[in-house]
Amino acid sequence: METIKEYIFKKLFFLKLLDVDKPGVIYSKTNHFYSNLRINKRMVFCFEDFLSDLQKYTSSVIGMEKSSSLWYELGRDFGIKQINYAHIKNLDEKNKVEAVKYFFKIFNGSGATCLDRVKYLPYSKIFQTFGKSNIICRKSGDPSFFEGITSGILSSIFGIEYETKYSCDLCSKKCSSISVPTENKFFSTVEPIILSRYKEFNYFQKIPNLKDFVKFKKIKVSSKGEWHFNKKRIFPFPHYFFDLLFDHYASNGLQDVLEAGLVKAAQDFLKQFKKSNSYLSFDLKFIENILALFGWGVFTHKQNEEFITFDIFNPATNKDGIRFIIYLLKGYLNFISKGEYELTKIVDRKDLFRLVISFSKK
Repeated sequence: METIKEYIFKKLFFLKLLDVDKPGVIYSKTNHFYSNLRINKRMVFCFEDFLSDLQKYTSSVIGMEKSSSLWYELGRDFGIKQINYAHIKNLDEKNKVEAVKYFFKIFNGSGATCLDRVKYLPYSKIFQTFGKSNIICRKSGDPSFFEGITSGILSSIFGIEYETKYSCDLCSKKCSSISVPTENKFFSTVEPIILSRYKEFNYFQKIPNLKDFVKFKKIKVSSKGEWHFNKKRIFPFPHYFFDLLFDHYASNGLQDVLEAGLVKAAQDFLKQFKKSNSYLSFDLKFIENILALFGWGVFTHKQNEEFITFDIFNPATNKDGIRFIIYLLKGYLNFISKGEYELTKIVDRKDLFRLVISFSKK
């Protein structure tokens, strides 16, 4: 039986379903068997710690119940958007089940090891999944995000609402889920994707030939589909997830919580990362190289005693997702300079595929 690692390298890399050749840019493609269209999707990699720490921070501020509800709705919308983007063909029930397994395998190959095995009970239309040490919730202790993703995918494909519950008491050794169909018709809370507008924001005419800038030799994939960079878990996401992240926090009046949580997560992450990688030089160039390696764009910067300006070519931003990278940069700067920085200016030149972000010392 083919392992997730073999699937990633044979199906994604070799068949170019995951394109990693361009500096600062990563694309993925949907399997044409399930989709009416074959369109590239902009991807970025993110350290697990950022989202697991943000989830824990949010819970500490607004309480576990409200935080879980927020992250469940975020996950559900993300799962729905994944299916919307794929433009699924009209499928009979057998192929709907196969489509579910296909999309689960995509998430499994991105670190969702809770989806190692999938079981379908045809008479009740119940889905069960099994695995262990799932990305994000293994650290945060809250599986609501993946409960939402699973429900969103199943509801979108089958056209009826599914309710999902994860059991993660011993996540490092075993986790499982059960998804049960309801009698309610599926309703989408996600705006349909306008492909012409998506292409306008995320496809570029000129890509500099800087292949040496992106070195994947230090990225390792385990047999279970766990991605690691210098012993830290990472995972690939469509960049529009970060728009959803901002939207869900903003709709709950939690923009300040999102900013404080991500700035703190970036600072804490670099502090831990530096302890185990003391040989590395933690300067702005290091940060720029990491962000480019993970698909966020090609970065350069200018600096004086009071200001730091980042010029990003081919940025992985769309709508409000820009806030994610701003908050991470702010956290990085606070750690590196041992000071406090604040955002002073954003210049978004979509016509030139450039984004300029300026910070100043408080």
